[in-house]
Amino acid sequence: MSVPISVLIPCFNVENYLTEALESILTQSYLNLIVLVLDDGSKDNTLDIARQFSAKDNRVQVHCNPTNLGIIASRNKLLQLCETDLAAWMDADDIAEPMRIAQQLKFLDTHPEYVNCTCHFYKQSSQNRKLIAVPKHYLNPEYLLFYNHILNPGSMFRADICRKNNIKFRTWISGASDYLFWVELSKFGKIGLVEEPLMTYREHSGQETIAQKYRQNQGCLEIVQYQLTVFDCKAETADIARMLVYPAETLNLDFNLTYLKRSATIMQTILRALPNSRYNQQQVEWLLLDMFRRQAWRNGLLGVMLFVKLFGVDGLKKSRNFGFDLLKQAIAFDFRRVIHFFRK
Repeated sequence: MSVPISVLIPCFNVENYLTEALESILTQSYLNLIVLVLDDGSKDNTLDIARQFSAKDNRVQVHCNPTNLGIIASRNKLLQLCETDLAAWMDADDIAEPMRIAQQLKFLDTHPEYVNCTCHFYKQSSQNRKLIAVPKHYLNPEYLLFYNHILNPGSMFRADICRKNNIKFRTWISGASDYLFWVELSKFGKIGLVEEPLMTYREHSGQETIAQKYRQNQGCLEIVQYQLTVFDCKAETADIARMLVYPAETLNLDFNLTYLKRSATIMQTILRALPNSRYNQQQVEWLLLDMFRRQAWRNGLLGVMLFVKLFGVDGLKKSRNFGFDLLKQAIAFDFRRVIHFFRK
């Protein structure tokens, strides 16, 4: 007998997308579904559309917040409403492939040591449609320390573990609450992947404002900061942003030698505590090396010298083209700096 699976769909002002999203779930090859739709005080026709589907298909259960409570409160309410052992997140503006639920259920059935299963997906904007293939190793605990590559609306997870261990979306972080949700759940098992595109993730103007993107970025930094405490590492989020590089680029932060030295101090603390942690030492060392390399060349040859001091000659050997790419980038950076000085 097939097991029931809950599909959790938070909604807010998605009248232009909800019909297609719900149709993609209700036409799944796997039929034993409980579709929990939660409207978060929408001002458009979102709630009416959801109720129309509920009237036609008894698998759809519609709930609504009395006022707009936000995505964290809505996701937590859906977790409370969920009574099945397995559940799948779904965003109200995305589209699921017909075999999504069946394939993810098969994965979790055959891999009991896994607590979540995500997938490859298509990223669709008004201009193009691009396949995003997530490398398997991006879902390892070591990567999750610093990066989140899990597609939240394309994930199926063990909801019974969440109930038993009070795993939910936390309110103390600025944003990226799904990242922390997966970090907490990953303590109880592995994160898996169906290596096929099972979702279309839509990008559109109604999703995020600039302020929301900033909160997402800040939330990611706070989650990394929180995780680094396992290494007895206390670091400011601005320093973590530069260490990771990509948030600093987004926030237009500079990469001078002072900040490079702070990154080195953070990494030294991690490396000292790493052998006594649950993380794979070789993988974490490689991640740190790659981060530091991307920050070091922005400080020219002085950055290369600090790189060698931290990671040794072996670090250069592990870099692309035995460190020649790093050296070339650093020399080019110094050359541009000299040209800029004489042009002033």
